[in-house]
Amino acid sequence: QACVSLKDGKVTGDSAVKAVVIKRESTDASVSNLLYISKYLGSATRHDGGTGNNNNIVYSYEVVMMGPGGKLVDDDLTIYSYKNLAIGQFARYTKATAPEGMDGVNNDNFYDLRGYGVYSGSSHAYDTFGRSAAVVKSTVIESLKANKYLLKLADYDETTVTRSFTGDNLPKIAKEWSVDNNLDLGDIKAENLVNARGVAWVDLRDVKNKIDDIDSLKDYVNGNPDKGIEKTPIRVTMLFNDNPDSDDFRRVYLIIIHGPTSYTPSEPDHEGNVSITLPAGAAAADVYSGTVDLDKTYKPGDSFTVVLKPGYKFGPISGATLGVDGTTFTVTSIPVSITVTSTKPTTSNLKVAYDTDTAEALGEYKVDASTVRINKDSMRATLTLTAPEWAAPASSNFADSDVTLTAANFEIVNKE
Repeated sequence: QACVSLKDGKVTGDSAVKAVVIKRESTDASVSNLLYISKYLGSATRHDGGTGNNNNIVYSYEVVMMGPGGKLVDDDLTIYSYKNLAIGQFARYTKATAPEGMDGVNNDNFYDLRGYGVYSGSSHAYDTFGRSAAVVKSTVIESLKANKYLLKLADYDETTVTRSFTGDNLPKIAKEWSVDNNLDLGDIKAENLVNARGVAWVDLRDVKNKIDDIDSLKDYVNGNPDKGIEKTPIRVTMLFNDNPDSDDFRRVYLIIIHGPTSYTPSEPDHEGNVSITLPAGAAAADVYSGTVDLDKTYKPGDSFTVVLKPGYKFGPISGATLGVDGTTFTVTSIPVSITVTSTKPTTSNLKVAYDTDTAEALGEYKVDASTVRINKDSMRATLTLTAPEWAAPASSNFADSDVTLTAANFEIVNKE
């Protein structure tokens, strides 16, 4: 938005821009027309008097409906729709014209529904990650002492099926971002944190003591000995802001309580938030040197070096960028994961199979860096291998061609 100084009340060449206000993305529109299917109430076929047209099935649901400003409209609203959805799914809704001649169905409770983050083959909750309106099922494991509204999460899954998200498929809230400096957390890591201030609480369980505010949730996830409550993780489904470029990043709009669950934290092999995965059997001192400290807590913008020794190269990298010098990493998000692979020669992936009927007649076979020799009486078969990456530049023992062998009782299992 711009504030413009006008001359004679008109925009002319003498007009000047006095101020500019830049607004970040609003979440009102992205959250205001979402609902959650909490119950399936049944279905009926709409008949049209026997003409054979529009014999559509009408489905009835009880839903949790969100409205303007990301506020809860109703947590047990009965609606009707032609759309067939499952319990636990989210959907975008718009008012629609209701079919005639169905008891209780009218224009006030009939909607067009479009599944949102619905798991159905190529579509799933992952499609909503990074958006200002994201959905996921997760586990609340802690309410921070410094701010009870900041909740620590673990175990991210689809909302309707058992399908976990890990690694690069995690939501953005699972990592740290530069915008997290606004949380004023000190030494506390922002990864896996969400802000539940102002959230709509819906506990659909048929229990006496429902979790319907931050304090009742805190009693469970932190434990409350005075009330006889042991520390208990709580399983939830969330509608939240997963867009780091939004002012409301990490804000939760809706929490559906599913109840107590189990959670076993993984034991890290170091205390920091940078991990380096090495080739099997390799020791760190034999693979790399540099300034990286695996016991240090890094933040976005920090940098460190990893200098590889001969025979190794970098594989997949997440959470950091590698500089042009090939050794300096700059942290972009937390955690940081670096994989190192070996480029040393190996014959472990060369295999030879032979006909079982003639197995006794075959002698020993030998595998070395250049040839595979199979001895049968006085016969010697020498195989020509396609040079792998580590051997192509220098070795004359490899030819750039496929493996060939004419004897009928031999088969190449792996030509790598």
